[in-house]
Amino acid sequence: MKTSSIDDLILSASADEAFARGNLQEALDCYVELIQEDPGHLFAWYRAALIAGRFSRRKEIGTALALVADAFSRSGRLHLALAALRELEDFDAAACIQRLREVSMVYGKGSRRLEGRINPMPPPPPGGRADDDAMGIELDDAEMLCDMALDACVKAASHFRKQQAAGGMDKVPAHPLFSDLIPADLRSLVPLLKIHSLAEGTTVIKQGGEGASFFVLVRGAVRVSRVGADGEEKQLANLGSGAFFGEMALLTDSPRVARVATIRPSLLFEIRKTDMEKLAGRNPGVADVLVGYTRRRMLRNLMSTSPLFQPLDDERKVGLRQLFETEIYGAGEVVLQEGETSSALRVVLSGGVSVTRQDGAEELVLAELGPGQLFGEISMIQGKPVTATVTTQHKTLVLSLTKEAFNAHVAEYPEVLSHIYQVAMERESANQRIASGPLIALDEQELLI
Repeated sequence: MKTSSIDDLILSASADEAFARGNLQEALDCYVELIQEDPGHLFAWYRAALIAGRFSRRKEIGTALALVADAFSRSGRLHLALAALRELEDFDAAACIQRLREVSMVYGKGSRRLEGRINPMPPPPPGGRADDDAMGIELDDAEMLCDMALDACVKAASHFRKQQAAGGMDKVPAHPLFSDLIPADLRSLVPLLKIHSLAEGTTVIKQGGEGASFFVLVRGAVRVSRVGADGEEKQLANLGSGAFFGEMALLTDSPRVARVATIRPSLLFEIRKTDMEKLAGRNPGVADVLVGYTRRRMLRNLMSTSPLFQPLDDERKVGLRQLFETEIYGAGEVVLQEGETSSALRVVLSGGVSVTRQDGAEELVLAELGPGQLFGEISMIQGKPVTATVTTQHKTLVLSLTKEAFNAHVAEYPEVLSHIYQVAMERESANQRIASGPLIALDEQELLI
C-alpha cells in the first residue's frame, strides 16, 4: 500500500538524519523503501547509490550517479545535479567531465553564459570530503546491502528513462547565480564544492567566527539567529533549499554577525574563500559572477533596511541606487580624514568603520558604524571640513554618492533629502555641544562628520 505524503516526509527525514549521523544501514533501508513506493524519488536514488558506492562495483555506481545527475538537472534541480556529479568524480572522472559538459551547456538556456569554451575540469583540490570518515564505517553483510541499493537504483533508472522517452523531463530553468557562469567556469567550480551532510541541530556558522567560506543549501533547512547585546538570541530567518548564506566571506574579512544552524537534516555545499581566490586567478569569471551576485544581494538587503532607502518604492530605490558608486577599502584604511572636506555622502554596504577624533595625544573613539549607516553628509552639504576621522575596521564596501550627483538629482528624492538633513541637524547639534565642553563618546546617531 502506498504511503501518504506525510509518511513519506517522515521517512525521508529519518533517512537523511541516519545518513548524516553515519547510520548507513538504517538510512539505506529507508531510501530503498522510498524508491519502492515512488521510483521517481530522485534524492532517495542518489543516496542509495552513494551508500552502495562505499562497498564495491564502481562502474555500476558511476552509471547510477551519472543518470541521477541527469535526472536532477532535467527536473530543474541544479544544486543536486552538481552534488551527484561531485560524487561521480570519485568513481569515474571521465564520465563526470562528460556529464558536467552536458549539464553546463543546457542549464539556463538563453542566458549570457552559454558562449563559453568547452574545457576539461581542473584537477580536484587536495584533501578529502568532510564526510569520508563517517561514510567509511563497517557494516554487516555489505554485499547484500550493495545489491539492495543497486536494485533500487535500477528501478529508479528505469522510471527515469521512461519519463525521458515520454518527454516529461525536459524543462531546464535558469538559475539566479549559476546560470550567469559560462560552461567552462561552472565546470571549474564543481571540484571546489565541499559536500556536507549534516544532522539536525548542527551549527554551520558561529556568530563571531571567521568568515572563511560561503555555503549553498542544497537540501534541508537552516535557521539564522543573532545574540544581541542583552544576551538574548533573536531569530532572523529560516532558509530553505537553494538558499545561499555566508557570502560576506567573499568580500570582507569581518567576523560572522549571526549564527546559522540546521533545523532539519541538510545537505550543503561549502566553497572556501581560499579556493575561490585561487580559482579567480585562473578563471576570473567565476569570482566576478559570485562577487557580483553577493553585492546585489547586499544592496537589496540594504535598501530594505536602511532608513535612507526605506521611504521609497522599489522602482525609486533602484533609481537612487544607480546614482551611487561602490568603493572597496582594505582593513585600516582612512576613508575620511579629520580636517578634510568630504566630496561625497557615503553609506556602509558591508564591513564596518570606526569614527575617531584626536584629543591632544589621545584618540577618542566616538562610534562604530555598520551596514546601512551613512557618514560625510555634513561636510558634503555645507562644504565644511569633517570633524572626525573615519577608518575601516576590516575590509569594507561603501556606497558613495558624489556631491555633483547629489545636487543634480536631490529634487527627485525629497524623502531622502529630508532624512539626510535630519541626520545632519542632529549631528551638527552634537558638534556644537562638544565644542562647548569636554570630548565624550556619543551615540552612533550623533557622529561628528
